[in-house]
Amino acid sequence: MNVVIVENEPPIARLLTRTVEKIDPAHKVISVCSSIQETVAFLEHHTDRIDMIFMDVQLDDGLSFDIFKKIDVKTPIVFCTTYDTYTMQAFKSNGIDYILKPFSQLDIEKAFEKTKKLCDPSFNSNMPKQLEEVLLPNNSCLLVQMRDKIYPIQLKDIALINLDHDIVYLYTVKNEQYVIPKSVDELEKKLGTREFFRVNRQMILNRAAISSVEPYFNRKVSINLTIPVAERIVVSRLKVTEFMKWLEYG
Repeated sequence: MNVVIVENEPPIARLLTRTVEKIDPAHKVISVCSSIQETVAFLEHHTDRIDMIFMDVQLDDGLSFDIFKKIDVKTPIVFCTTYDTYTMQAFKSNGIDYILKPFSQLDIEKAFEKTKKLCDPSFNSNMPKQLEEVLLPNNSCLLVQMRDKIYPIQLKDIALINLDHDIVYLYTVKNEQYVIPKSVDELEKKLGTREFFRVNRQMILNRAAISSVEPYFNRKVSINLTIPVAERIVVSRLKVTEFMKWLEYG
């Protein structure tokens, strides 16, 4: 594989170069860039030669995400950084992995394995289930699709899951809405029961999204959320005891 390293610290760039080429003699680092400007200039003329990019977040002239405002990058990118707060931006920027420094050879090997899987013609990149196995082995996120891109949503950022007219929607705590190609049954198993509760056949709620609960007629309860919803959320009287116990104790 032809590899480009975008890193503004020369010692780390040299270490990463040695690690990449040690893993497989067929891997070749064809360029090391230290700034947004330098990276954009190189990519404009050599994109077709690049198989993979290792990229830091903080560069000499700003955050590397500004690169994608200047040029369309389709090459798989592995972000390698000391910052743990840019994960979402990384995956929205063609990132396939997010490695925290100091990295190990095993971290880099796994990144190559992910890239090879994603580039395999037999791998269907439109199937979020396969992508979850490659990108999110720790089961900490759900993958959602918007237009032609797939984004990871951390479980803690999910407010609710709702089935509406045979389409499953995911709503985040910021009230963002996504279509998710899974059944409510599948999602219930994945999300677990400690932080999430299935109030009815159509809906799963995150405890963190519940602002209050109030009595409803016929011994039911009504749930108010931290985000607006179109319809009243009601827990049937048969599930009220279970729901209240979950709400209090998890």
